[in-house]
Amino acid sequence: MRTSKLKLVLCITMVCAMGVAWKGAFGADDTEAKKKAILEQIKKLEEQKAHFAGKPAANQNLDEIVARYENLLSGCTKKSDRCADVLFTLAQLYYQQAQDGYIKAREEYGREMDEYDKNPKGRKEPVNPIPNYSKAMKMYNRLVHEYSDFRTIDEAYYQMGNIYLVMGELDSSGWAMEQLIRVAPNGQRTSSAHFRLGDFAYMQHDYPKALKHLELCKPEGLSPDNQGMVQYRKGDIYYNMGEFDKAVQCFQEYIQKCDAGEYPKQEFRGEALEMMSVAFSDMPKGSEEAEKFFRKVGGRPYEDYVIYTIGMKNRVHGQTDDAIVALQYALKRFPFYKDAPIAQQMLVECFIIKKDYEKANTAREKLVDFYGPNGEWSAKNASQKVVMDQARDQVRKALAAIPLYYHGLAQKSKDKALYEKAL
Repeated sequence: MRTSKLKLVLCITMVCAMGVAWKGAFGADDTEAKKKAILEQIKKLEEQKAHFAGKPAANQNLDEIVARYENLLSGCTKKSDRCADVLFTLAQLYYQQAQDGYIKAREEYGREMDEYDKNPKGRKEPVNPIPNYSKAMKMYNRLVHEYSDFRTIDEAYYQMGNIYLVMGELDSSGWAMEQLIRVAPNGQRTSSAHFRLGDFAYMQHDYPKALKHLELCKPEGLSPDNQGMVQYRKGDIYYNMGEFDKAVQCFQEYIQKCDAGEYPKQEFRGEALEMMSVAFSDMPKGSEEAEKFFRKVGGRPYEDYVIYTIGMKNRVHGQTDDAIVALQYALKRFPFYKDAPIAQQMLVECFIIKKDYEKANTAREKLVDFYGPNGEWSAKNASQKVVMDQARDQVRKALAAIPLYYHGLAQKSKDKALYEKAL
C-alpha cells in the first residue's frame, strides 16, 4: 500500500510538472502539427491524473506513465528543449520504477528467507536482490552528453552521482559531483557535491583536499545534520594533520552549536568532546593549554570532563610527566567530579612509574580518606550508585597496597611504628 501511494504521488507530480514545463519549452523550429500532438498527449495525461486522484491506490500504474513518456521520447527525432525535458523526466521515472522493483524484491526475499530458515534442507539459499538503475542512468548519460546546456543539468549530475554511489562506483560518483561543480559552481546542489567530494577525499586520507571541499560547503546548501558533519569532520582532519589547536576550535564550535540547537541530532557531540580532550592531551603541557582555552572562551559545563580526560589520556598514552600535572590540576580544580577516584588512582600509578613511592602512598591515603565511605567526595556523590561502586573499587586497591608499603619500610628500618601502620 505504501508503495502504491508513492506511485500515485509520483504520477500526479510528474504529470503536473510536465504540463508546466512542456507548454513553455517548444523550439522555434517545431511545426504546429507536432505542438498539437504533444498538447494532446499532455491533455490525456492530465485526464489520467484526475482519474488516478479519484481511484483507490490499487488502480495506479506507474508503468503507464513511463510508457507514455517513452512514446514521447520516440517522437524526438531532433534535439530540442522538450526532448531534454522528456529525457530528464524519464530518468526520474525509471529511477522510481527501479526503486519500487527493489522494494518488492526485498519483500519477496524476506518471505523466501523466512521459509528457507524454517526448512533449509535440500533448498538453495535465496539471493539478496540489488537495485538496478541502469535504465535511469542511461537517460541521465544521454541527457548530459546531448544537452550539456540543459537548464537543470546540475540536478542530472547530482542524481547520477547518487546512483553511482548506491552502485558502489565511488570514482564515477566523484566524477559526477565534479561535473556538477563545473557546470553550476554556485548552484543549489553545489555544497552537497563539495560535501560528497570531501567525504571521498577523507576516506582516501587526502586531508588537504578534503578540507578544501568542506570549506567550500555553504550552510544554506546543506541539511543541519550535514552541516554538523562538516564541522566535526574539519576538526577530525585538523587533528590528523597535527594542527591540534585548530582541531580543538572546530570541536568546540561543533559542541556549542549542538547545545544551541543548530545540530538537533547531536550525533557526534560525545565524540567531539573526547576528541577535543585528546587534542589537548597531544599538546605539550596540554592541561595548561586547556586552562588558557577555557579562560578565553568562558566556562563550559563540560570543562571538568575535558580537564580530567586530558590527564587520563596522558596516563594511558604513557605521557607520565604530563599526566601528573594534568591529573593534579583536575583533582584540585574539580575535586568532586564523578571520575575523580579513578583519576586519583591513575595519579598513584604515575608516581609508581616514576619510582616515587612515597608520593604514591600519600596519593593512596588521600584516595581512602577523601573518596572512601566517610569522605567528602562520597557525601557529594552518594546518590550515584555506579559512580560510588567505581570509587569503592579504587579504595579497595589502595587499602590493599598501603599495608604492603609500610611493611616494606618497616623491614628496611626495623621501625616498630611502621609495622603498626602496616597492620
